[in-house]
Amino acid sequence: MKQLIKIGALIALPFGPAVAAPFDDLVHAMPSSPQDLRAFVAETPEVLTAAVWDADGQIVFPPSAEEDSDALIFDHLDELRKLSQEAGAQGVTVPGTIAPDRIFHCRKDPALCLVLDAEAIGGTASDPLHDPYYAYFESVMGWFYIIIALCVALVIGFYFVVRRRPEIPLDPESFVVGPLAVNPSRRNCVIDGQEYSLTARDITLLRCFEGLEGGEVTRASLLDAGWGESHRPGADALDQHLKELGAKLGNAQLFAKGSGQGYRITG
Repeated sequence: MKQLIKIGALIALPFGPAVAAPFDDLVHAMPSSPQDLRAFVAETPEVLTAAVWDADGQIVFPPSAEEDSDALIFDHLDELRKLSQEAGAQGVTVPGTIAPDRIFHCRKDPALCLVLDAEAIGGTASDPLHDPYYAYFESVMGWFYIIIALCVALVIGFYFVVRRRPEIPLDPESFVVGPLAVNPSRRNCVIDGQEYSLTARDITLLRCFEGLEGGEVTRASLLDAGWGESHRPGADALDQHLKELGAKLGNAQLFAKGSGQGYRITG
């Protein structure tokens, strides 16, 4: 019994302020004289008995084990006094771990311990909604669920990032440019799991961006690669071709103009 009180006190002390409020009315209603306290206990079904100490730490109620319920106080007086001294002004509650039908609520100011009928106050251990520690564990579980949700979100996010990364084809001529995996032999590319056909000029222009990791390719280099030095098209031909290629691949903004006179691949 003494060990249970000590263990319960150690567990309950950090959370005393959170569980003291339900018993404020009982504490404030307690009279000061021993005679009135005896009547208060008899008239209050929630309170089985109580222990009250004076400023010097001397027990003033109950004066002796006049009632059977008082024996519980005197059998464990030292433990209850220590529990009261360590409880603080807001109090500490030790639920049904001490006894299945009792709840102990102790405070430092005033120095007292209430022995409460768990069933009468609706705080039996079998009813978690009325357990004094339910609110605390509910808040802890709330954070637990938030952490689990964040972990799930991270896993899903990682999956989509990996999914967007193109698989490098086995063909030795294949290459990767941004989000595209290009296969020149099959004249196609894969982006976000979707396969698209390419022309020879498309592949030649895409190869200009190979290994640049977002770097810029000049307009002159793209025109020379795609059309040759002797067959330069009109000024807008390159812009139009890259715009149409991006649209064909499902991303009209795939090719973005760089800071200079060139292009870079986004994504």
